[in-house]
Amino acid sequence: PAKVHRVAGPEASADAEASAAAYALTIREHGQKAWDVALFGVGPDGHVASLFPHHPAQRIGNEIAVAVHDSPKPPPDRVSLTFECFERSHEVWFLVSGADKAEAVAAALAPGADRWEVPAAGVRGTDATLWLVDADAASALG
Repeated sequence: PAKVHRVAGPEASADAEASAAAYALTIREHGQKAWDVALFGVGPDGHVASLFPHHPAQRIGNEIAVAVHDSPKPPPDRVSLTFECFERSHEVWFLVSGADKAEAVAAALAPGADRWEVPAAGVRGTDATLWLVDADAASALG
């Protein structure tokens, strides 16, 4: 528990910007320059960690955490980490299940996939990227 650091929810902060800034400070104080493993799910639209397709939050650079507004799914205001932060992970693991995720999995793994279109395509480990998918989520793979 001492090494678990959650993003503050709306009960602890006035807005998503304040929560993002506080979480970035927490990561700087307690985090390392690189993570051993980062574990992600993937949404049916290919979003990962509240980074949605065609959403301006994807474009934030040189930051650890970012406020996400106008999320296409509730809640509308959230906090995410940035691609630059995720790219520090030695290993990235995706855990995906369900037929509703099949097209997103196939799109993320397609050669030349663009993270602006399919954010999951933009998260890769420096040493390894592992996709753990059930048969339904894998059903659109060639």
